[in-house]
Amino acid sequence: MKRPVAFTVAFLIAAALQILLYKTYIEREIAWSFVFRGDPNWYVFYTYRLFEAVLRRDWAELLFYAKTFPWGMVLFLEAVATQLVFGASRFGMASVNLIYFLIAQWATFAVFRRIGGSPWSGVAAVLLLLAMQTPFRGDGPGLNIVDFHFDLVFFYVFLCIIYLVAWSDSFARRWPSIVIAALAALTVATRLVSFFLLIGIFGAFFLYLLVAWLRARPDEKARSTRRVVNLMLSGVAFLVFCIPAVWIAADAIYAHYFRFIFEEDIRQNRAALYKMGGSMAEEAYQLIRRMLVFDFGWPFVAALAFLAALAGLGWRRRNQSAVPRPQPAGMLGRLWDDHPARATFAGFLVLSIVVSYGMHLVFPIKSDHLTRMTAAPMLVLVVFLAAVPIGRVLEGVGWRRIAGFTSLGLLALVAVGVQLGFYASKGKFADRRADIDKVAEMYGDISKVVHSRGLKAVAISTDKVLTFEYGALLGYYTYEYERHGTLLKWQPQLGDKIDEKISFTQAKQVIDRSDFVLLLEGDYPAKPYWPFMQSVGTFHRELTQHVQDRYCLLGRYHIDGYANALYTRPVSWRVTASASTQKQFGPEGLLGPGGIIWHAPWSANASQTVSFEAPTPVRLKQIRIMAQDQAPGRAPRDFVIEAIDDKGAARIVLNVEGASFDGQQIRIWEIPPAEAARRYRLRVTKNNGDPSFLTIQDMQVELMELACEHGRAVK
Repeated sequence: MKRPVAFTVAFLIAAALQILLYKTYIEREIAWSFVFRGDPNWYVFYTYRLFEAVLRRDWAELLFYAKTFPWGMVLFLEAVATQLVFGASRFGMASVNLIYFLIAQWATFAVFRRIGGSPWSGVAAVLLLLAMQTPFRGDGPGLNIVDFHFDLVFFYVFLCIIYLVAWSDSFARRWPSIVIAALAALTVATRLVSFFLLIGIFGAFFLYLLVAWLRARPDEKARSTRRVVNLMLSGVAFLVFCIPAVWIAADAIYAHYFRFIFEEDIRQNRAALYKMGGSMAEEAYQLIRRMLVFDFGWPFVAALAFLAALAGLGWRRRNQSAVPRPQPAGMLGRLWDDHPARATFAGFLVLSIVVSYGMHLVFPIKSDHLTRMTAAPMLVLVVFLAAVPIGRVLEGVGWRRIAGFTSLGLLALVAVGVQLGFYASKGKFADRRADIDKVAEMYGDISKVVHSRGLKAVAISTDKVLTFEYGALLGYYTYEYERHGTLLKWQPQLGDKIDEKISFTQAKQVIDRSDFVLLLEGDYPAKPYWPFMQSVGTFHRELTQHVQDRYCLLGRYHIDGYANALYTRPVSWRVTASASTQKQFGPEGLLGPGGIIWHAPWSANASQTVSFEAPTPVRLKQIRIMAQDQAPGRAPRDFVIEAIDDKGAARIVLNVEGASFDGQQIRIWEIPPAEAARRYRLRVTKNNGDPSFLTIQDMQVELMELACEHGRAVK
């Protein structure tokens, strides 16, 4: 079998084995597990939402998410594309990681085969990659389609190509420089924050080329000029390609990354977030440590030791003198021997590492995602320095060739060990199976209530955000979609905005718009991390009492070392109205989780009604009405609440005249004790002056006694 065919067959066999191992691993470790970290909940949920939006061809929703994703939309769309092939599942969405990992292996072989001038250099480079990387983070599955080492693998593939082009003098060629710009723009669209890092890297490289142009000899001036001009063209093309994606999500980028820098109140709330240490020196150390621990691991350190051994033995120098090398041929010739281009490559590589690392230190937000823009060129450097000498030794003769194949064999053992160790590991959440089962039990209890009440939109509140509670139990919505194929409308309440503090009054308002409330039983964490929890900790007991007075206890669940109590609304109201301006402005959101405003047409001497019916007779204690924001003239002014008996006879339980919402968006009225009824009616005879509309943004009622439809009253 010819050498190129043999290498191709070997690569296909290795890819097939990885696919089989990957499928088994997903089924064993992810199919049954629930996410215990925050970010993965977001990525899984939003990928399902976007998948359904693509099936519906709902371009408006896709544009909405493109505007609201500060991370970038392309990665989600790629995960959607894999689900269109493999089906809507965690296996389907996570397959994008394996695809990119296989692409990275192919690109590594192709690039380093050209760089070293030998297929053995390509093989050694692939084995080094496999020895240091997996499709996921090394600490197990997190179900975050970005945290699955995607940042690092993607940047790595991009840099392999860009270094190849830069090193092979392609910045003296116009179209390859445009291709570089397109790849850089794709990187930005996939990870928007990389825009600032790439601007810094390419800006530094431009200065490097400019200095080289100033120092160039007359016979090198034309070549150096072409490099500078084409890099400028590449920069312009890069901006043209990537600015639209950044512009679309500009507001989200500002809110996610920069708001707390420029706004004093937000900065105070988030003072402890996104920090890696108390000083610049500590953060510099933490950046390196996190790259070693989270991005590379021990094989990277072993590779560094191997490079030190190579340097000590002087293999490269002796090998270069012992084996005759042909002159470079073409743009992708034996690039190792093209010394001027190699110097350009080395300058670009060093600048990429130094500039990105420096930007990480001065950038106010510290994140493991950002470390990968530094880790990627470091990985390329290690592979470059180790793979090419190994490949060259293997092309030699005598003991050097034997030593080379021995090194390659050891490298293969390490690569196989790292990959099998990952795929055969018990997984990150295996030791937490009891917690996972409890989460599943809780989600199942929520699901029963949701289906019995026929809810299409569900609002959940939580008083803490430690693991699975992230996004106000966002994991429940993925559970519901995966188990029942129902994509519920997500209406997060308390616990949604984790990096902003909240007052007791605000907390009660959002609690009262919730279908379910999850509360910690017992002492609240003494040193909560998030600003949201810092504020809730000051009034947690009062908040618990507020919930117990108004909600029914559905169940208790001991999860992640904490005792949790789940509460649900005492009744589910069936709400109708005499009229609505449009279907989407119907009254169904009233007396529920909110988020759906009711608009009704209005004219002089008109009246409108809202009827609400409970499963069993109940007595009303209090009613709260919220006027439309910035439109108090549309709110009710004169109205009555009537109890309707089974024969249709009405009796007034509350009569209000002259209700004004000027200066206050919410008004509350106590309802005198009266007989219980299943059906009530709000009849409005006058609004606050608007000639065209009667509007209620939200309406909630409190009951005299908790007549629990599900669960039981605490007292």
